[in-house]
Amino acid sequence: MDEQTLLNFERICCSIRNNTPARYKWQWDERFHVALIAFDKEDMETIFSAVIGGFMEQWDVKTIAKASKSVRRIVKDIFDIKPGQIIFAADESVHSVLLGAWWPWADGTIISLRIGMFPAGKDALDPEESKNALVRWFGIEL
Repeated sequence: MDEQTLLNFERICCSIRNNTPARYKWQWDERFHVALIAFDKEDMETIFSAVIGGFMEQWDVKTIAKASKSVRRIVKDIFDIKPGQIIFAADESVHSVLLGAWWPWADGTIISLRIGMFPAGKDALDPEESKNALVRWFGIEL
């Protein structure tokens, strides 16, 4: 991944982390290989504002077909998308995508946000490099 893309992804992630209320701690999600936070609905506006301020694009179940081919592939292969969920993306290069998945839980009182880096093209993204960067940016304790 080129240095400018990495710096842009870092800026987005650090802004979101800095706007997350201190009582919440980011974690590493082994299932999806992403940074994860779950928070109460009462803090939704604060965190959502930081997310939409950082990511360039967003889609829901009705609009995902308009996303780039690489974003649609990532969503299909990794996240899927259901009504009420939102996918955010920073499609900075032909090689990688910073993707966020906003998932309200069934009862609507808790929301989870997952953020990860994924390959956009044929070039592989080093999973260890991606994990180390996300862990550092979100202050995750492993």
